[in-house]
Amino acid sequence: MGPVQGMQAAVREAGRRELPDAEAAAMSCLGQPCLDPAAMSGPEENWRAIDPAMPSLPFETTDSGVTAPVSVLAFLHDALGEDVERPIPRSAADATRVEFIVDQDLQGQDSARLGLARNSVVLDDEIGTMWVRWRRIGSGPADAAAHPVPH
Repeated sequence: MGPVQGMQAAVREAGRRELPDAEAAAMSCLGQPCLDPAAMSGPEENWRAIDPAMPSLPFETTDSGVTAPVSVLAFLHDALGEDVERPIPRSAADATRVEFIVDQDLQGQDSARLGLARNSVVLDDEIGTMWVRWRRIGSGPADAAAHPVPH
């Protein structure tokens, strides 16, 4: 991440590594085993559509027929809003604050990319958790949605 107007708000560089099966099996991905072959979609109700347009990135990405994972990650980060950049209160310091999952080809028969993010420490009087998702199936149009969960 890099500074934008004094805040760590821009993706400058992204890396990738593949996890060994044993390490992935021991991990939890938004409360679900990370090696579960089912796509995660977040809560069932009250999603509102948002613009699925990708933010511009300060580096090149490669696209092999599906949207590059770093592009999906940048979209999810931006869609969670500036709240993600604020320091968290000490009482919430031990909580897992922001989680991102980007998967490929877990929905249907066409090539698909899905991104899901959750901010579980929202600094808002009304919203306790914010979910954002982005998806594109095959060569169809992308869609995105947000789901604010009240306290």
